[in-house]
Amino acid sequence: MQVTLSHVQIKYLLLKSKENALDSFITQFHKDCDKDHTVVQPWQQRAHLKSGYLVMLGRMFGLEGVDAAQGDRFVGEAQKQIRAGVWGDCEVYL
Repeated sequence: MQVTLSHVQIKYLLLKSKENALDSFITQFHKDCDKDHTVVQPWQQRAHLKSGYLVMLGRMFGLEGVDAAQGDRFVGEAQKQIRAGVWGDCEVYL
């Protein structure tokens, strides 16, 4: 049995793979990201960290949601959190 995928289906599968990779990365390098807001600051939570990564890398990697992520009120603090920890001295050039 041969399965044929359209280019739209392939793009969707690739997008989902990239989104899953980002979520896995956040889980691995931000251990407290799923804790309640009473335990960690908002910008340390997964949703805001994801916004930070999307703004920093989303267009470069072809991810969706970059425009919405730019509207996240904690995106600036999340990016500071990302740069202070995982990325250290690395610069992201867009």
